Amino acid sequence: MELEQVIRTSAHFGAFAPADIAALVDAMVVGDFADGHVFATQGGPATALYLVLDGAVQLAQRDSVTGAARDPVVLREGELFGVYALLDAMPADATCTAIGPVRAAWLDQDFWHALDARRPAVGFLFQFMLASKLARNLQSLNQSVAALALAR
Repeated sequence: MELEQVIRTSAHFGAFAPADIAALVDAMVVGDFADGHVFATQGGPATALYLVLDGAVQLAQRDSVTGAARDPVVLREGELFGVYALLDAMPADATCTAIGPVRAAWLDQDFWHALDARRPAVGFLFQFMLASKLARNLQSLNQSVAALALAR
């Protein structure tokens, strides 16, 4: 599916005005990735935010407190990953691997900063996504610490 169509139909971008969608489409780069391509490795550098256009990407994580593997998550068309790449020097929170051929659009930090300066509404949405992701991760860490404390 084409980038603009995915953005227009994705729940993530429902509040975007047509001009915001156009700015995002202009800022993102589209590419094709082979089966097994590793977009990011947990703990390694997060280099770009990705939007899956076609195919599937598996996110595998280890709990940062216990080291236990979490159930993998599979993302498909219209789903985002790599939001931590929008923060300077923030490591990836999952290993993200293509399952079969994948077509995806990405936005790196340089394009993100330029887009944020030109279209504050777009920047606000991504800041909200980032804040939500950080809150979910904090909840998960708190649950891991509590479980570890109860196990003692």
